[in-house]
Amino acid sequence: MLWYLGPMNRVPAFHVTGATAAGGALGAAWYYSVAGFVPVGLAALARQHQVRPLCVPSVVRWAARAGRLALHPGSVQAADVPLRSRLGTGAPGGLLMADLARHERAREGLDECLERLVARPDVAHATFAVRSGDGSFIWRGALGEARPDGMPMTVETPYFVASVDKLVTATALFLLAERGSLDLGAPMLAYLPAGLGAGLHVMGGTDRTDQVTVRHLLSHTSGLADYLEDRPKGGRSLVEETLAQGDAGWSREAAFARVREQLRPHYPPQDLSSPKARAQYCDTNYLALKTILEVVEGRHVAEAYRSLVFEPLRMDATWVASHDDPQHVRTAAAATLWAGTEPFDAPATLRSTYAMYSTLEDQLSLLRGLVEGRLFDGDPGAFERMAGPFRRFRQGFDPAALRRPGWPIEYGHGVMRFDLPWLLAPINRPPAVVGHTGSTGSWAFHCPVLDVDLVGTVDQVNAGPLPFRSVGRWLRAMSPLAQRAGARGGSRPVARGS
Repeated sequence: MLWYLGPMNRVPAFHVTGATAAGGALGAAWYYSVAGFVPVGLAALARQHQVRPLCVPSVVRWAARAGRLALHPGSVQAADVPLRSRLGTGAPGGLLMADLARHERAREGLDECLERLVARPDVAHATFAVRSGDGSFIWRGALGEARPDGMPMTVETPYFVASVDKLVTATALFLLAERGSLDLGAPMLAYLPAGLGAGLHVMGGTDRTDQVTVRHLLSHTSGLADYLEDRPKGGRSLVEETLAQGDAGWSREAAFARVREQLRPHYPPQDLSSPKARAQYCDTNYLALKTILEVVEGRHVAEAYRSLVFEPLRMDATWVASHDDPQHVRTAAAATLWAGTEPFDAPATLRSTYAMYSTLEDQLSLLRGLVEGRLFDGDPGAFERMAGPFRRFRQGFDPAALRRPGWPIEYGHGVMRFDLPWLLAPINRPPAVVGHTGSTGSWAFHCPVLDVDLVGTVDQVNAGPLPFRSVGRWLRAMSPLAQRAGARGGSRPVARGS
């Protein structure tokens, strides 16, 4: 940008060369459950809105359109593009005017999506980033207060990723399997410490625990009860107890004892060769997998994550609270998690679940590293092998089903797929996304057809369905780029499952 066009807060030079995006409206939607997203707070949250940074070509017009948004050009990230891409014609910096206009409209649309997120009375802040596979389109934004002390949310603020960590767990285990250190078809009891996994799957008087394999755990087809969400007879779930009684925490042994002594399996371990194999989301599966990862690696799960995933992908701003931050110093500086209109201050509970914290940039690095096979010796097919086959979750109607992912979400091995059925969106059906979400409204999505990555969170304990409700709108906001994306083509699609 020429200095005389912006002597104050001059926007740094940047270059964009087309982008991947999504066309089409989300004509209908079906979310976690038939109940959809249930707001957990009634009073509107007082908040100070900011956005940082949103790299835009026309800051003057943006400021006029939305004066309350604060642009921070000093944090703008320039796209890393080859020199030949900068030799175009017809616009400043070699950018085609048509491309410039498309990028600007997409950024405006994404900004409106961000504003829409924090306009909800049950959302105190949101942070959100979008990047195309080739890095030619980048948008990042944050709004609201990161913490009750008024600290503004920024695109660098770390946040709790919730169950997006399942994507990391599955990746680490698949790496070990490809190296020959782990057999995914082996019984889980072959790896779990003696006595810890005994009697976890007793149904109708028959103990089927020895039939549960590592692959059953990865694909949520074990049938095990969920130690966090399922209710014992006449009692409350562990999540409900924590919300009602406050922060307590528990040991891994206590969690498995709860499954063994107070809860009952939902169904037998499934025949994975059958297209009718049943899948139901269950946190017990991934607690067992984290334990297996520790046994195979001979070290804490956080150290295994760092060696196998974080360091190769340079995810330096990602950590596990229970191990990497025992004094809760680093975690205390992260964005606050909310339960309705009240801060959810539960460090012991989060440590018990091996809570993982990360940033937008690290989450984008995770997605792109998986898609391009950077952890698997550059083999992009590794992610497809890890992801599939996908099995669609059945829709339950018990109280826990209102919180856990259900129909029409599909699950592979640590990877969700959201492909809206044609009957729910017969016109302008959005493309499918793969990745993972968390119960706090966190998401890490990759759109294989369009080769675009989307990450972010709203840090609200009951916002699990929100990413599925919103992703069609986010992709639609990028529809001005769809023509260019279609011309370039996207990454290879991840295979459909049963």
